[in-house]
Amino acid sequence: MCRLNRLDSGDVKKQMNPIPTDDCEDGSSFGASTTCESQEQPDDWSQPGCSSDKRDSDVVALRNAATADLCSICMARPKCGILVHGRTSHRLTCYKCALQLQKRNQPCPVCRRRIQRVVRNFDA
Repeated sequence: MCRLNRLDSGDVKKQMNPIPTDDCEDGSSFGASTTCESQEQPDDWSQPGCSSDKRDSDVVALRNAATADLCSICMARPKCGILVHGRTSHRLTCYKCALQLQKRNQPCPVCRRRIQRVVRNFDA
């Protein structure tokens, strides 16, 4: 069976469409790549738009990764405020929220120690 892999300009996913002819060269067009396969499509392939447990877990993992670098207090700005206390420090808030914690004399949310200094961290 001959298959044609097409990429739409705005689409990132590859769609596999079976070609009704046996000759691969007849179905080729500009911007498309062809491959001939003698095997049938496996049963574990799912159709586009169908949900599966793996896709759901991937979405949850991406959502967790996206929020992992956000401030634990405001959830709007990136974590760049370092709470320094003694020889240790914690990075869990944005700089603005870290300054507010220090100004209000609140302890570190992680270890409950008094915040001695707030430092801004720049990732390069």
